[in-house]
Amino acid sequence: MRTGWRMQAQSAGLSRMLSEGILSDIVVNAAGGGGGIRAHRAVLAARSPVFATMFSHGLRETTESALDIPDMSVGACRAFVGYLYGDLRGEEFMAHRGGLLRAGDKYDVAELKRACEESLLDGVDLDNALGRLHAAHLYGLPMLKRNCMKLLRDFRRIYELQEDFHEFMSTADPDLVAEVNADLQANN
Repeated sequence: MRTGWRMQAQSAGLSRMLSEGILSDIVVNAAGGGGGIRAHRAVLAARSPVFATMFSHGLRETTESALDIPDMSVGACRAFVGYLYGDLRGEEFMAHRGGLLRAGDKYDVAELKRACEESLLDGVDLDNALGRLHAAHLYGLPMLKRNCMKLLRDFRRIYELQEDFHEFMSTADPDLVAEVNADLQANN
């Protein structure tokens, strides 16, 4: 009980540091501008080995006190930084789950990738299975990949998606196409 209280107090303190920009020493800029997010190198580095490397090797981010993340929307970037500070609400997570997955992968935040994978496992259905299979392959999400393959293979759902499946097979990563083909042949 006491440990839980301490964790909440720490989280509240970090959240306040972020929201009020208390002693911030870097500005995180997302695609399209929209105002930077005042943050702290120490917090970012503690949560991401990629940021730790950037800040400890005298890269531009260190000398200019700015970190540009041009491949994220402002909303997704705010959600990502909020996650790093332990201050991310469920609706914000769901709204930016794709961007958070990319950021978790790019900045080596394993627990964020895991949270995204677990979230994507819920509700895999015929409408999203191919897209989620692609994401699972791209970001190395083995549970999601197995789940999507199982849906397509075991329940013979591929036949309900013939047009979409053929397009997927002609445009997907060749390694993924080979894996899908091998899986389907092994289970026929």
